[in-house]
Amino acid sequence: MARRMRGNGELTTDLVKGVIAGAAGTWAMDQVTQYMYSHEGPAAFLREKEAQVEGKYATTVLAEKAARLVGKQLTETRAEAVGLGIHWTTGALFGAAHSALRSRVPVLGAGHGIVHGVVFWLLVDEAAKPLLGASAGPAEFPWQSHARGLAGHLVLGAVTDIVLDVLDQVV
Repeated sequence: MARRMRGNGELTTDLVKGVIAGAAGTWAMDQVTQYMYSHEGPAAFLREKEAQVEGKYATTVLAEKAARLVGKQLTETRAEAVGLGIHWTTGALFGAAHSALRSRVPVLGAGHGIVHGVVFWLLVDEAAKPLLGASAGPAEFPWQSHARGLAGHLVLGAVTDIVLDVLDQVV
């Protein structure tokens, strides 16, 4: 499918379409990663839990850290909910960035979002989360965690790009 070249005047439209596409990509990523997670062996599960900060998902840890920065403390349930919001917001922002950049920085559109998905996985899961203290470093996690994260971000990139192609045809 040929992509329309968009000018700077359409940046707002690109961003809005990207948020929608990023949400769709996040949903698809979650389906794939949950399936993979449910089929992992107990040894991988235990090693991953040991690598997590206090056995929590990185987004939950980030929610708690953000709350402390503004002088608040979250209950565990609230931290998990805010962490889920961080996850979905990050996916929507990924979509907005992908939409804005894919015709302006062609390498990010390569492979119909696959390249951008890989870059996002490397920057966020493998680098930013450990640097922010939201998770242990990559070497602490089992290979299954990395494979699941990569597969999920490949799906995120591809689905986001496909939804953007559809939206480009109708909007």
